[in-house]
Amino acid sequence: MRTLIIFLLCFTASLSTAQSVVLTPQQMRADLDYLNKYLRKWHPSYYAYTEKEDMNAFYSRLKDSCTTPTSASAFTPTIYKAVNKVGCGHMGIWGFRGISTGKSAALLPVKVWVLNNRLFIKSALKKDSTLKMGDEILAINGEKAADLIEKTAELAVTDGLNQTHKMYSLEYAFNAFYYFIYGKQDNYTLKIKNRAGEISDVTIPSDTLKNEFTAYKIVKDTANRVIKGNAVALYKTDFDASTMVIDIDNFSGSGQGKTFKKIFRHLRKQGTKNVVIDLRDNGGGNVFKGNKFLTYFLDAPITPLVISRKPNLTFINPHFKGGFFEKITPILFTINPLQYPNRNGWNHCFLFFKKYRNHFDGNVYVMTNGGTFSMASYVASYLQHKKQATVVGEETGGSEYGSRAMAGGHITLPNSDVKIQFNIYQMTHQLNIEDKGHGVMPNHTTQYTIEDKLTGKDIDIEVIKSLIKK
Repeated sequence: MRTLIIFLLCFTASLSTAQSVVLTPQQMRADLDYLNKYLRKWHPSYYAYTEKEDMNAFYSRLKDSCTTPTSASAFTPTIYKAVNKVGCGHMGIWGFRGISTGKSAALLPVKVWVLNNRLFIKSALKKDSTLKMGDEILAINGEKAADLIEKTAELAVTDGLNQTHKMYSLEYAFNAFYYFIYGKQDNYTLKIKNRAGEISDVTIPSDTLKNEFTAYKIVKDTANRVIKGNAVALYKTDFDASTMVIDIDNFSGSGQGKTFKKIFRHLRKQGTKNVVIDLRDNGGGNVFKGNKFLTYFLDAPITPLVISRKPNLTFINPHFKGGFFEKITPILFTINPLQYPNRNGWNHCFLFFKKYRNHFDGNVYVMTNGGTFSMASYVASYLQHKKQATVVGEETGGSEYGSRAMAGGHITLPNSDVKIQFNIYQMTHQLNIEDKGHGVMPNHTTQYTIEDKLTGKDIDIEVIKSLIKK
């Protein structure tokens, strides 16, 4: 998720000259052929959700749609559709030939909430704007909000058939996706329904946005914080002395292993019976840190982490661009003594051992949403299947079955210069479950209203509170 947002911010910051770059139909078709060729060759799960024959037919339809010379930005949705067909939320797209860096595109100057297929104003970036937080956007430039959500969501990459991650991504990048589809707009006319139910048209000029893409985040009371680390903290609860909350923003912070040790030592000494793990908005991170966290919960003496890769020479192929670490990862993995071939390719197995002294054996509740991605989805999946954890919230943005990981790099399409980011390793969760193309499904699903957003209400924790009381 973080990779996607970084790409979007960099991309939209350099779109202003994109309209002047024109690609011929032949160039666009050649780029699509190039994309299909190298993703088929190197992506670890290219045909996981679309059979080879159907994928080729899909690319044929895309190429048939390239009939007239088109600006680089107008070609963007076609590339996104091709990438989205893979069903891999770890992929990213950025860069076009002829686009100057350092110039910002003028976009729709509002942040939005996407709730139940409706758009609401989160904030207007103009201080003198007549738009207010909580106002509903019924239409933009004459097009209904529901249709806009459907069209812009097509550009949001996601794992498999997942939709919650698409909606989560829209809250970050609706402005950019709108630009990709409709191009540069000098003004935007918004049909607004305010909190009093009054409907009016508001016209606002476009404006440049810098690092303004933020999603909704529940703010916790720091007075309840017991332990604080890098991107992880432990909180006590107001409703039950034997219940505590572990809030993890990501699995990438330095010193997290020491913080986890402090947390679980504290839980043991306090005799904590219930632990709530907040993985909402957790975009993932280091696979080894996530697995170490799980060793405090899982009952098996040993838990394997298996990462597989197609047998190929990607790391020395000049068409695959990556950093030094990404290039040498396949070589480093050969040092690992636990490796074997199967139908998934060449597998590398890493073992994680149960933490006995501070092991948590009580009840586990996990809070998730569309921003629970990658390693966070992996953790949620293991806790639900192996620890019988109760999951509350939304379907996770990341897959329940597996994830792409490690050794990220990119290919560059020859005519448009578009960069396509992807990882070459497949991490399959060792849970003996079928890949249904979805994330971890909650045991108790919640839906936020605009009133909940405006008041900062945490309905997920309210559900868990009632479950614990019962």
